[in-house]
Amino acid sequence: MKKIILSLSAVFICGSLSIDAQNIVPKKRCYFEEHLKKLKESDPMLESQMQALETSVQEQIKNNQQQLENSRATITIPVVMHIITNTGDISDARVQEQMDVLNQNYGGLNTHPMSPFDDNLKANTGVQFCLAKRDQTGKATTGIERRKGISHFFCENGPNDDMKHYSSDGLDQWDPTKYMNIWVCNTGGNIAGFAGPPTGSLSPNFGLVVSCEYFGITGTTAPFNEGCTATHELAHSFFIYHLWGDPGNCATDYCADTPPQNTFTEGTASGVKTDNCSPNAPGIMYMNFMDYTDDNIMANFTPNQAARMQAIFASGQKLHSLSTSTACSHVSIEETENIQNINIYPSPTSGKVNINFSIINPCDVNVSLHNIIGAEIYSFNKTKASVVDADVDISNQSSGIYFVKIKTENQSVTQKITLVK
Repeated sequence: MKKIILSLSAVFICGSLSIDAQNIVPKKRCYFEEHLKKLKESDPMLESQMQALETSVQEQIKNNQQQLENSRATITIPVVMHIITNTGDISDARVQEQMDVLNQNYGGLNTHPMSPFDDNLKANTGVQFCLAKRDQTGKATTGIERRKGISHFFCENGPNDDMKHYSSDGLDQWDPTKYMNIWVCNTGGNIAGFAGPPTGSLSPNFGLVVSCEYFGITGTTAPFNEGCTATHELAHSFFIYHLWGDPGNCATDYCADTPPQNTFTEGTASGVKTDNCSPNAPGIMYMNFMDYTDDNIMANFTPNQAARMQAIFASGQKLHSLSTSTACSHVSIEETENIQNINIYPSPTSGKVNINFSIINPCDVNVSLHNIIGAEIYSFNKTKASVVDADVDISNQSSGIYFVKIKTENQSVTQKITLVK
């Protein structure tokens, strides 16, 4: 019976039923820990990758502390929203509401009070977001794609990655080195959202998941009705931990300006709140975006949390390519019309790929193939080309996702292919 009640609740919010069961079983703010446990079980190298990434982030902060904490550069991250619902009731306006909240919260502009903490612990992280204006082929996009008619629940048995693949009723990830991918769907399983750390080679599952019940503002359900679920999960994607350090009991979150705490704080809180990890005033920082309090309590990221974000986007670091992506820039008329009739096939391929396209205004062109971590595996040039028709053999590479990049002086187009051996 419990399973039926949960399902009715999620369909009501993201579909078309009129049964109000939404408050029978409250959602849990975040399933990062459960998701991370599953990832570690499936990948025995993940723990060591996280340790190596932590070492790299700490070295970046140590060597550039003043710059990271005092003069943060504004980093703009292109976002693509993958919206999977029964009736398509997540409007463009609601997506923009969520984007506005993200920019407010990461800009240190959330108006919720910091008391009993000092206001200087409400930091501008220097990270901002835009809906992508260029898709993976270089064409104009709204940064929003939808798949309607999917009424089942993706996470009734815990967090998983089904919503991230078209073959399992979801939508495929866009190149994670160029776009921050956000999936909005019926989660079920009492899950408000989850994300994973940016380890390894940014897998086809990297990104965050938000229940459509708690996405944006209009039509959302209290107490997570001010866009803070996506704020929280994005931070996990940027290698920010919960305040209790996962798995808790006064563990570190690697930020000296967030007081240690034993476990999460739910609901509302005010004034000084203490626990055995922070027994004295000002106590724990329950209003921080990395706790579990209600949206109308959440207020801040700290300067140390901001420094970690800046470090992960720095040159040579894991998410640097996201900070240099051109997907936020508009597509000009000339770009839209110049490269045409792109045909790259077959995909999936067992080894050989044909790359075929035409150029309206003949020019020099470079074509290259890259693996999932961005390393170039093949490249060729054409001078004053009007048509390119080339066969490329990648049978010596491992199975996985690869990207074909077509570059002229004024345009860069990327398309994904899959190698299956």
